[in-house]
Amino acid sequence: MSELRVNIARIATRVIADREMLAFLHQRCGVHEVETGNPDLVLEVMDLPGPTPSRAARVPQPGFDLTWDGTRHHFVRDGFELELETQPDGHARATCRCSPTPLLPDQALRLCLSVLLPLRGSLMLHGSAAARDGRGYLFTGPSGSGKSTTLKLLADVPRVRAIGDEIVVVHVATGEATVGSTPFSDLPSRLPAEAPLVRAFVLVPPSAPPSSRKDCLTRLLPNVLTHGGSPEVVQSILRNAEALIGRVDFRELYRPTREQLAQALQG
Repeated sequence: MSELRVNIARIATRVIADREMLAFLHQRCGVHEVETGNPDLVLEVMDLPGPTPSRAARVPQPGFDLTWDGTRHHFVRDGFELELETQPDGHARATCRCSPTPLLPDQALRLCLSVLLPLRGSLMLHGSAAARDGRGYLFTGPSGSGKSTTLKLLADVPRVRAIGDEIVVVHVATGEATVGSTPFSDLPSRLPAEAPLVRAFVLVPPSAPPSSRKDCLTRLLPNVLTHGGSPEVVQSILRNAEALIGRVDFRELYRPTREQLAQALQG
């Protein structure tokens, strides 16, 4: 067995797997690699030994059968089984048994982070993010709303650099909200990046701007990437989303042009 130590979205992780299964994860997450440190999460990946056991009290999830028994999250689908246990001190340990497919350790890591990040005052979002003059801007919305296209339009705007695409993380645990990258991105470079978040844009069809915090929550929550079934995770997501809305200027955009985007990133 080999191991990879990475720090993704402020969660130090030690992944243990055989070399072949670790190869793809190293290719994707290697730029987040760290040498030492006490890990917040230990994820061990091994071959699936036969049929997956049946579980009770399952919670429906897209693509997964999820059980939460009070201390552990258990994810099951064909050829994949992941058990994640969180400790009172905030650390966690996960065991993933799966068919020998290189993509599955990557999926296991995403699932673990989607549970742990809300508990640490963060949200993993379907979205893209960019920084201009050190100030962060978030673009989130449903599939097909133009998140990746928006980031491409910003590529030639002066003093703008991409932070992340596809999946980004917003941190609200401290007084200042920040937006950061993840390696789960379509960007050619998946280098770690983070910036103070000053404005968030929800990409939607033409409609009236949000008039209340409830409107903002209604548009933001469907874009939160999570598979956590415990009440604590759900409550943390709601608390973090409300904190984000209270600290950051939220606006709506509908398929903006490059010029409109450049103007939106002013101030």
